Amino acid sequence: MSSELQVFYTRIPTRQYNPNLTGSFIKGVRYSIGAVSGSSQNIYTVTFAASLTKVGVHMSTYTDLDYWNLSGSGWQLFDTIYTKTIPESFVLDIGKDLVSGSKIIFDFYNSSATAKVIWMDLYFIR
Repeated sequence: MSSELQVFYTRIPTRQYNPNLTGSFIKGVRYSIGAVSGSSQNIYTVTFAASLTKVGVHMSTYTDLDYWNLSGSGWQLFDTIYTKTIPESFVLDIGKDLVSGSKIIFDFYNSSATAKVIWMDLYFIR
């Protein structure tokens, strides 16, 4: 293997999390959306220092027109993730470090105008 290629491989991040954080925590969020086209927002405030390591999004009704974003103050992790016919979970290769008081903003775009319940699971190391 060439040294140039070897350098490339050593730079690929593999599940790097803050070593000072040692405990797991999962926060479940549930909310309902009416049969109305448009966007809705759910904001979760983190009350401890943590790294966000995984996000799961599930809903009672799926259509391929609906999509969601996940962001916070000055950062965005997910942009225009269209819903599929099964629940999805996304493991982050590098945890998103958050301080106490950080906001996690989930924006859902109900383009299909169908009523649904959304469940979001936030996985942390704290």
